[in-house]
Amino acid sequence: MSRLIVASRFLTLCVFMFLEIGCMLSSSLVIEKGESTNPENQSPSSPISYDPDMIVIGQPNWYAVQPNFTYDPKVNTLSSPRDMVKIGNKYFVTDNNNHRIIVFENSISGTPSIVLGQPNFNSGIINNNNGFHETSARGFLNPTQITSNGTQLAVADANNNRVLIWNSIPTTSFQSADIVIGQVDFQQRLGNRGESTPNAGTLWGPTGVIFVGQKLVIADQSNHRLLIYNSIPNTNGVSADFVVGQADFNANSINRTGSTTVPSNKSLYFPYYLSSDGTRLLVGDVYNNRVLIWNSLPNSNDAPADVVIGQTSFTSNTASTSQSGLNRPRHMLIVNGSLYISDTNNNRIVYHSTIPSSPGASATAIFGQALFTQSSANRGQLLPTSNTFSLPTFLAYIDGSLWVSDSMNSRLLKFSNPPTPGNIAEGALVSASEVWGQPSMTTGYPNQVTSPNKNGFGRVSGVCAYADWLVASDVANQRFLVFNRSDITSGAISVIGQMDFNSNLANQGGASPAANTLSVNSSGLDPSCAFDSKGRLYISDNVNNRVLVWNQIPLTNGANADFAFGQTNFTTSTAQGCTDSGLNKPTGLVVVNDKLVVNDYGYHRSLIFDVSLTNLKRSADLVIGAPNFTSCSGGTSSTLSKYPWSATWDGNRLYVVEYGNNRIMVYNSFPSSNGKAADFVIGQPDFTSVLSGTSANRFLKGTSGGVRGSPTVFNGFLLTPDYYNQRLLAFDINLLTNGMNASYVFSQPDLNSGLPTVSPGNNSNTAFNQFWLIMGIHNFPDDDYIWISDSIRLIRVKKSKLFNYSN
Repeated sequence: MSRLIVASRFLTLCVFMFLEIGCMLSSSLVIEKGESTNPENQSPSSPISYDPDMIVIGQPNWYAVQPNFTYDPKVNTLSSPRDMVKIGNKYFVTDNNNHRIIVFENSISGTPSIVLGQPNFNSGIINNNNGFHETSARGFLNPTQITSNGTQLAVADANNNRVLIWNSIPTTSFQSADIVIGQVDFQQRLGNRGESTPNAGTLWGPTGVIFVGQKLVIADQSNHRLLIYNSIPNTNGVSADFVVGQADFNANSINRTGSTTVPSNKSLYFPYYLSSDGTRLLVGDVYNNRVLIWNSLPNSNDAPADVVIGQTSFTSNTASTSQSGLNRPRHMLIVNGSLYISDTNNNRIVYHSTIPSSPGASATAIFGQALFTQSSANRGQLLPTSNTFSLPTFLAYIDGSLWVSDSMNSRLLKFSNPPTPGNIAEGALVSASEVWGQPSMTTGYPNQVTSPNKNGFGRVSGVCAYADWLVASDVANQRFLVFNRSDITSGAISVIGQMDFNSNLANQGGASPAANTLSVNSSGLDPSCAFDSKGRLYISDNVNNRVLVWNQIPLTNGANADFAFGQTNFTTSTAQGCTDSGLNKPTGLVVVNDKLVVNDYGYHRSLIFDVSLTNLKRSADLVIGAPNFTSCSGGTSSTLSKYPWSATWDGNRLYVVEYGNNRIMVYNSFPSSNGKAADFVIGQPDFTSVLSGTSANRFLKGTSGGVRGSPTVFNGFLLTPDYYNQRLLAFDINLLTNGMNASYVFSQPDLNSGLPTVSPGNNSNTAFNQFWLIMGIHNFPDDDYIWISDSIRLIRVKKSKLFNYSN
């Protein structure tokens, strides 16, 4: 089958290619709450189109996998810091993902005194204008580089496609800028002012800005150029005097010709930060994996660079982890005739004792890594230390100390004695003397969040919806979260299983369960939820061996359940016997015409309860996967099940995922008798095989079992996670046969691949390029979205767009 293709002018213009460059034309859900981009691992092979009909919930961007992430900053926290500068006795720090600049008096320690971009230190709203998402002279959307000439302050406001200038150093919080460059006024934000080609007055994703004497230089990242202003602009929307990196002001091709592999001494490929010693101009030419130096500030269009670092010539751009190579360098700093480079994707700082004058120069030393050939974030450790980095971006030399913005560890590191060849010999461990933004050298969480909150997930699996509400499991935090579907990015409105958003103890810390507690994490299984036609909510509380029922959706924290299947009271957790009312680690739930199907994992069966009644009864009406209610040993046949995990209904057929048999059983009609035989099997050639593999008709088995996760049916296809192959498969249910091939695959290049995911995210041109660990896929007929549980994030995509992302 051919892939569906969607092409539009919007997606062409809504291209981002780097750290802070998001969708330039949308002001809808994509920028409503914490949706900054952070493609540190993305491939530069093709422009990336960010689709506003696809959002991620529970994470700040497509690349983050931080459990319990929160969007809410504090006075002493950071989320991906980007730059810092000292002006008089004030220190300014750009806090990128909190969309603010924090300002310290006298030293970077303790509590900052004022904040720009936000009205207070507890706000992190995008383009905050008195609480509204409105582009103005006061708010930011991912500020990056900041610069000052001692009198004025300038900030690259990257995702608003502009540079802001304060004519005097700000002295109060939320102070408005005086001048805007790149836009005609403070209310506009479109890249290149909405036009398909740039000109001398437009910007597209500027990330770098510096004053050099009385001149201003801007790294206009997505236009692949530098703009030079002969005097500091004093009116809005002023045009630049010179352009470097392009032949004229109306060009913006990668490397001038559109080539991603052949640069020159006149070309740029996503220039990032700028630096100068007052004479030279330096730029991190990120996707060309090099640093360019002009020995004097260009004073004409199209001026060629004089020196290249990180490559053996001006015409190569291969990333390298070596003594002379670089991998996505961001920033450079000249200190006392020596050069420091933040070699970001090699997770290190490169040091040259003298400024190179010829291509291919070898570095004198490094720090952040033990060897020139090593590049792992935090040196391969789970947590940072005082001598490791995770995507360092910016360098600053202030009061005799070197500062490094260790962006993915959300911290600033201070090195009191700037590393030099004498103390950073290869293999040496150079430790920072101070950290700000984290409580210790060994923490690296955005906004210091390690505990649960209303925005993040510890692990999301089961999702269900009814009316305005969406309920999602948060397994690692022993809870379910309730969201308003019309405002999904604002965080949960209530929590089930805990009394508040910051707690995560099983059974709320009690020795036994209660009517308002859950224990769903210690069994290694994934809980589920479902609604019936009356709006009753069902949740599988697997460690407590029960299914809890709320007669109405709980909109207050810690609400008591009204009923329990599997137990005769709310305080017992031991599995009851193999009967018509006992449950042993129930997992998946689905309601079909007011018949509740419970996948009774530990008893190798699925029980069916009549929930059409006003007063529910604890005994099941039917059982499948076993011949009767007292047979719980399991098996491998058309009538026997082994560790059923989940189920879904398409209006005609019932599908049951079996973890133990690594297959999906298909019933052509809803079961009406005990022990009903399945009609088809997917994932196996017949009902007696238990095979494993990575192909169009197999699921991969793990160490203890096989296919798992919750499937759904959409547009004539059964969509099911192939968990251990880290992919999503789509089977055409109009062509059902035993052992049938899938028609589509998501998150892998083809149906015979199960490539391991190093990190989640947008590594080519879709958010589905790399799933993390797919727990389930969900389709609710009363909304326009497909919802995907992907480990510690929930992905929502427009139904009409789903198959655009398949292979």
